[in-house]
Amino acid sequence: MCSAIRPRVPGRARARGARAESGFTLVELMLVLALMALILSLAVPSMARFVAGHRLSLRTNDLVSTLHLVRGEAVRRGVPVTLRAASGDASFHARGWTSFIDTDGDGARAGDEELLQASVPAGDSITVVRVQRSGSNWVTDTQGSKAWLSFQPVGTASRASAFRICDAGDRTLAGRVVQVNATGRVSLISTGVTCP
Repeated sequence: MCSAIRPRVPGRARARGARAESGFTLVELMLVLALMALILSLAVPSMARFVAGHRLSLRTNDLVSTLHLVRGEAVRRGVPVTLRAASGDASFHARGWTSFIDTDGDGARAGDEELLQASVPAGDSITVVRVQRSGSNWVTDTQGSKAWLSFQPVGTASRASAFRICDAGDRTLAGRVVQVNATGRVSLISTGVTCP
């Protein structure tokens, strides 16, 4: 018996044999999306904490470098140089800070005193507050000259001071304390401060 040979129809042989089109099924796509959501839910909080810690480090480094600049300029020029909070109180973050030649040593910039540097507020949740030690805690400085700190021509500070740097947006993130001792030495003394 002789069988008739049928003409080949394009696409028909593919339909009977191996899969003609490649791709993913709906179940496979849903599984991949669920795994991606799980991975992101684990990674995003860690990334947010990393970014907040980095902002805290940047502000700390900015303050330390400004304090070194102010002290260095006092020694180099042989005149008192002052770092002053633009807000006029212990909050050095609220409106930024300025550093200037303070020939009369009063902590306030007169019109003829040269401005060395002016910072602007960063607009983030990082706070820089002048603090003092009270037992085992750091509390906001309440002394009269809390808004400014001067360095003398020999490099000494007008008084020993400390600054607490915290993230007001994440109270669980440990703050830092930068200290200026009476001899003018600037140092990071604590990286595990509880923020208010």
